[in-house]
Amino acid sequence: MKVLIIGSHGMLGQELVNIFKSDTDYKVTAWDFDQIDITDENQVKEKISKLAPNIILNAAAYNAVDACEKDKNEFAKAKMLNGKAPGYLAKIAKKLDATFVQYSTDYVFSGYPDIPEPTGCSGSCGSCSLHEGFVPQIGFDENAIAEPLQNYGKSKLMGEDAVEKNGEKYYIIRLSKLFGKPAKSKFAKKSFFDVMLEAGRKSSMKKQAFSPMRLTWRKKPKKLLKPKSLLEFITWRMKVLALGTKRL
Repeated sequence: MKVLIIGSHGMLGQELVNIFKSDTDYKVTAWDFDQIDITDENQVKEKISKLAPNIILNAAAYNAVDACEKDKNEFAKAKMLNGKAPGYLAKIAKKLDATFVQYSTDYVFSGYPDIPEPTGCSGSCGSCSLHEGFVPQIGFDENAIAEPLQNYGKSKLMGEDAVEKNGEKYYIIRLSKLFGKPAKSKFAKKSFFDVMLEAGRKSSMKKQAFSPMRLTWRKKPKKLLKPKSLLEFITWRMKVLALGTKRL
């Protein structure tokens, strides 16, 4: 089965390459910005049509969150790479009858998910035992309303909408605070952990207020390094890494 991974030098992309290459069922083609400009629809059609992959995974993205909030030119770049490009990829995937995977973000939401209570809880339990052994499933589900507050989130939601409009067989997986082995791409930014570690080493760490977050580790457990099917692979990522997904 032929797999195309776009954004292969990023933190997520390089791990996807490693995972799929570790399984002989997949023939992997890994492209980064030097190999394809996914904001050019004609180039997307031409190059991907020639390759004719069975699976396309898009790990390329504009993620300079602060820059696209302050600079309208940067926001325009975000809208092209995060907003329009996924639609081009979804369209060619549909034409080739390929499965398309688009990685999105929890920035498409405006707040935090509700934390569920056990059945029967009235909110004023006092000494009740309903919470004993109860582990709430925290996160946004597939039907959660997306209302981004920042330009970055707006651009990623544009991409989700473009995939839904143009795609046929697809997954949209929303990740949060990705961390792991540093990316090789010159366009990649440092992970949250790398930024904090660097600040600590320079003794420049000041008291900061951080929003609650759900972290995403880019490397999955060893026993799942060799997915036997795309469904197994994607199902694992939805359960372990994603805050929300959309329909296939």
